[in-house]
Amino acid sequence: MQVKEVGRDNGHYGDVLIRGYAMASSSVTALDVFAREHATPGLRRYLATVNGQPAAAAALFVHGGLSLFVGAATLPAFRRRGCQSALIHRRLADAAAASDLTVVTSAVGSPSSANLRNHGFEITHLRTLWQ
Repeated sequence: MQVKEVGRDNGHYGDVLIRGYAMASSSVTALDVFAREHATPGLRRYLATVNGQPAAAAALFVHGGLSLFVGAATLPAFRRRGCQSALIHRRLADAAAASDLTVVTSAVGSPSSANLRNHGFEITHLRTLWQ
């Protein structure tokens, strides 16, 4: 497995996230929000490959002394192979070099939440969003 930082123009990055999240391609609103979110200046994009094939993607937003883990997904065929662990390690290393504080947001109870707990992160608070 290899993890590398990729540019905004990398076609595999967005494709892996969209397919890993199982976002419906017919959901124009969700895809538009996704495109805007992942075009943010300061966003660092990472792609994990397995035997040369795109397998997982994640991002790290760095601003001032703060790093924020955002957006991580693995394609179903590559799950449970350590892709997210590799992406967490790479982003932690880059965050440590770029900032004093790293924050992660994650859906409680999700596989991402479990992966982050396995790497020493813990829940500090919960926020309720009303619709």
